[in-house]
Amino acid sequence: MENFNAYDPATDSVNIELFTKTEAGLAALREQYGTLPAEVTNDNYDWFKAGAKTLSSTRTAIESARKEIKQPYLDAGRAIDNEAKRITAEIKKIEAPLAALKKGWDDRLKREKEERIARLQKKVDAIKAFTTRAQGMNSEGIAELLESLEAIDTENDFYDLKREAIEAQAAARDRLAVMLDERIQFELAEKAKAKAEAELEKVREAQKITDAISAIRMMPTHFFGKPEQEIRNEIDRLSNLPTSNFADREAEAQAAIDVALQQLSMLAEQAKMMAAAAPQVQEEPEAVEAVEAAEAAEAKPETDHIPRTLGLALNHFCTVKGIDADAQDELTDILVSFGVDLSKAQ
Repeated sequence: MENFNAYDPATDSVNIELFTKTEAGLAALREQYGTLPAEVTNDNYDWFKAGAKTLSSTRTAIESARKEIKQPYLDAGRAIDNEAKRITAEIKKIEAPLAALKKGWDDRLKREKEERIARLQKKVDAIKAFTTRAQGMNSEGIAELLESLEAIDTENDFYDLKREAIEAQAAARDRLAVMLDERIQFELAEKAKAKAEAELEKVREAQKITDAISAIRMMPTHFFGKPEQEIRNEIDRLSNLPTSNFADREAEAQAAIDVALQQLSMLAEQAKMMAAAAPQVQEEPEAVEAVEAAEAAEAKPETDHIPRTLGLALNHFCTVKGIDADAQDELTDILVSFGVDLSKAQ
């Protein structure tokens, strides 16, 4: 058995005696058979035949020698492989329980890491959800969210997902800041709008009160010439009108009511006297003439006939009733207080 030490890894060659001798004979073989005739002839056939036999026998001898030389090494290799397999199997018997325990530990660490990352991912997602939570909130709520966001320690509490947490916090902070500014602007606009509407409502309410007081002041003019009972009904209604509806102008409203009640009372007395005088006016020719004149004046649009008719009726009424000059002057003053110019009745 050739020694494997004859192998030189540097040149990837072996120093085997048979191969060395054959290497030396190669030069002779090349010299003898390296240059061939152009063709085979009867004269050189034996040379070709002898050369083929020599080269073939030399080649087969080398191959047989190779197998013979290599066989012990192949057997040794198989023995080495078998022994290695045996030793490996024994090692695996020792290694298997150790590896199983180690794998269990590694799997647990991997599972715990995955669970930890899952928990951290939920926290990162919660940071991202801050902007969603802020939808529909007022500025105070958004400011509180922003404060809560800033309180999250992304530097130390997120471990494996530290970078993701920091990025999510920064993005949420920027978005919440924009949302807060937009909400503040909206609320300021709403406050200004509400204030303007409130001021406008105050003006409207004040105008309503002004119109109501004006209506009270003008009320007696609508009852001029009305029956006494209708005027009395209005007096009752106006007497029970609550002044609390007039806010800070309650005193002004009460004063207007008092004046209106006074004027309505005078109108009621006038209507009463006119109603009492009506039958006697019908009996006297002058009264008939006065009534006809009043009806004619009422049918005409010109207002100049109104004081003339009223003046005639008043004079006749006072004459029939025996009313003295002072009382007649008082009735005249009542009519004048309502804007009736009786000077044309003279």
